[in-house]
Amino acid sequence: MNRAQLEKDVVQADPDFSWMLEKRRSLAKRVDTYARELTLKRSTTEQAIAQLRKDLAGVTATMRSKIAEAKRQMEPERIKLDAQLTEALRQLREKREQLAQMDRAISALRRSDKASGASHASQMNEMVRDAKRLDQEVALIKEHVKLIKTKLLLIRF
Repeated sequence: MNRAQLEKDVVQADPDFSWMLEKRRSLAKRVDTYARELTLKRSTTEQAIAQLRKDLAGVTATMRSKIAEAKRQMEPERIKLDAQLTEALRQLREKREQLAQMDRAISALRRSDKASGASHASQMNEMVRDAKRLDQEVALIKEHVKLIKTKLLLIRF
């Protein structure tokens, strides 16, 4: 049996039940209306979400481009600092090499003094002064290298 036939049979058996069926039909129409409203609202919301995602993708691309451009603006300074660091490290290697040669020369002169019994005190004093000067130069260059490295660290994003 279908629904219409069942309703007809029940109303024949109990005519007072017809108001209940009418109320049910009214509520069913309301439920259908709510369901259609929900479907429409869901569709509208999903379209808005899709548009927002599309907008976000566009804004993201634009902002990434702006961020990259801002970072590129620091590139010349970074390149200068890199060049300064390379030069300072080269100078440091040279001064360390000079200092090592001076230390070897002082050691050789000391060995020669002991072996020959002769004294080269004035030459030794001059070499020791030169070695101290080189030590100071190495220390200054090390500080300069440290400063450049810190600057490079600070300008990185």
